[in-house]
Amino acid sequence: MNKSILILFFLFCLNLHFSFSQEIITMTMTKQELLDKGEITIYFENFNFETNIQIITYTVSAFIREGDFSIEVKGTAKFTGEVRELIKKMIRKQCIYFENIKVKLEDGSIRKLQTIRVKIK
Repeated sequence: MNKSILILFFLFCLNLHFSFSQEIITMTMTKQELLDKGEITIYFENFNFETNIQIITYTVSAFIREGDFSIEVKGTAKFTGEVRELIKKMIRKQCIYFENIKVKLEDGSIRKLQTIRVKIK
């Protein structure tokens, strides 16, 4: 598939270009901005119509004072209560990772997206 995927991750709609490579996308945002967004939203670049893309699974990982955490989320783009609690425990300059993001496209194919690293400001 040659189309780039964009993920809207900021409340103010900052667009990130995605491909199926192994690069890590890094961004900085406050805990509140991340909590307010509350989900991963995906759409295709330059499409003038709605597409049916489904988040199958993703893993949220963080290294905080209480230890290392890894939470698997299945079947939803929304942050679970467990993910929201992890975000609330984070402090400035710590990073949270959204990894192993798998999506099901309209044609039934499954694709893995790049890891997203969010540094808390």
